[in-house]
Amino acid sequence: MKISNEQIDELYRFTQKHFVDYYDLQTELVDHLANGIEAKWQTNPNISFKNALSLEFKKFGVFGFSEVVEERRRMLCKKYRGFIWNYFKAWWSLPKVILSASFIYLIFKVLNGIVDVSMKEMIIASFFTTIVFLISIKSYFFHRQMKLRSKKWMLQDIIFRQLGIADLFIIPVNLLSVTNQTQFLNNTYSDLALAIIMVQSVFLFKIMFVDIPQKSEELLAQTYPEYRMV
Repeated sequence: MKISNEQIDELYRFTQKHFVDYYDLQTELVDHLANGIEAKWQTNPNISFKNALSLEFKKFGVFGFSEVVEERRRMLCKKYRGFIWNYFKAWWSLPKVILSASFIYLIFKVLNGIVDVSMKEMIIASFFTTIVFLISIKSYFFHRQMKLRSKKWMLQDIIFRQLGIADLFIIPVNLLSVTNQTQFLNNTYSDLALAIIMVQSVFLFKIMFVDIPQKSEELLAQTYPEYRMV
């Protein structure tokens, strides 16, 4: 006995009723439940669909699907951090490390050549403010894109939640406000440190707001063919 399309739809509604909002996770649970029900029909053809479903659901314990959802979230968060780390490492491997070092040297020379402390402070503050502004714009369009989709996908939700790191890019500006600016900004080592931070900030922005979202689209499309149709 095989599960009908109507029963598959009922399994989707069942998972959503039990607080599984993400379509990708619903699909995996529906597949798991369907296989379990069909296995029960092989040993007991007289058992009803609802009874077989109830028995399969009991296997998930008193918390139902909640533990599965959390485990899946932890796994995808780990995968997401792995994506970031791998992309980030790529910028420090040949030949990209030469480009990275060139950017750092160029910014260092510009900062080191500015004598006016207030001018240097304005340039640094403007740089990080621009980064935060771009993050806000990206976050807005990403959120809008998610709202237009009829189905929620956990990986996209994780990426969107990570977009709240904009405050991290304000930290260098805050540090300037609590330090002795003249002493700090007229220091060669400080100029080098700021150059490194600024270049890394650009790379991190590109990775988290351009590369990773594009990669997530590819992963979802490969894993769930219906994603492109959605």
